[in-house]
Amino acid sequence: MKQKRNILSIVNSIYKHFFGVDMSRDVREFLNNLGWSFFGGGISAAVFFGSFLFLGRIFGPALYGQFTVLYALTLFGTNFAVLGYDSGYIKFAALLEERFQKEVFFRRLVL
Repeated sequence: MKQKRNILSIVNSIYKHFFGVDMSRDVREFLNNLGWSFFGGGISAAVFFGSFLFLGRIFGPALYGQFTVLYALTLFGTNFAVLGYDSGYIKFAALLEERFQKEVFFRRLVL
């Protein structure tokens, strides 16, 4: 807990240096959420890396090469399949009032 306060104090001083005011509650909440996002992304990357090493060990060179080609084509095709839905959702959600944002977010999770 003390380390978190020290880190928050350092970040607050950097923020104050650039913007001339102390961080608001919203900025602290945003930075907290950003930290959790980076943490989750790091865990995801570690699991992804480990699973690809594991699959490479199991499949062998030839089958692993076929797997990676198929995986790359799938990722490439996904960009066309979503047709900008992910960025359109962000724009649409920003225009809605807060009470509708939760409903739209829940519907997207269901989809």
